[in-house]
Amino acid sequence: MSSKTSSNVDLDPIMTRCRDLTTSTQKKIEDLYMLTKDMNVCMLTTHTVDSGALVSRAMHACKPQSSDTPADIWFFANVVSKKFEEIKKNPSVNISYVKQSTMEWISIAGHATHVTDRSKIKELYRPELKIWYGDLGDGVHDSGPDDPRINLIHVKADTVSYSIKDVEEGSEAFDMAKAMLTGQVPKLVSFRTLSSEELSKSRSSA
Repeated sequence: MSSKTSSNVDLDPIMTRCRDLTTSTQKKIEDLYMLTKDMNVCMLTTHTVDSGALVSRAMHACKPQSSDTPADIWFFANVVSKKFEEIKKNPSVNISYVKQSTMEWISIAGHATHVTDRSKIKELYRPELKIWYGDLGDGVHDSGPDDPRINLIHVKADTVSYSIKDVEEGSEAFDMAKAMLTGQVPKLVSFRTLSSEELSKSRSSA
């Protein structure tokens, strides 16, 4: 459906005003990297095994690695959780971040895989995981890097949409007040997208 009427009136002016079609792929990747470094907690959305309904839960993403595209996300998860059954049945997932204070957000559509590689687990392991797994006292399930419960979910992005604050600091209040008086929408952030082709190129050059 077009955002314009037959009389050429723009029905979605905020998108028209804020859509960024000029920033280079490299710059979009760099800015996404900075955003994902700053926003660790996200919502991971999967499909339930029985009905395929969407279900989301808060997850703490691993810090993006500089050698990877920041759109490819790693999570630690307990191997007995339903998440692994769900991504096996339907690997299509979504990851969403939001930073309310700046109105910046990220939405990543991708495919998830269950990773059991113990060397990768040890590479990404962090001691604070012990809080969430506990020590069962059997010498095996001790929440350390060799605990068999600790597995990884890797999400490889297909497409990314995000907003980034790129306006002068402190101008928001003026712009919003002006919008109230004039009816012209403010530009508080820029909306950007990364296509599958752009993401593939960034991976090949990493």
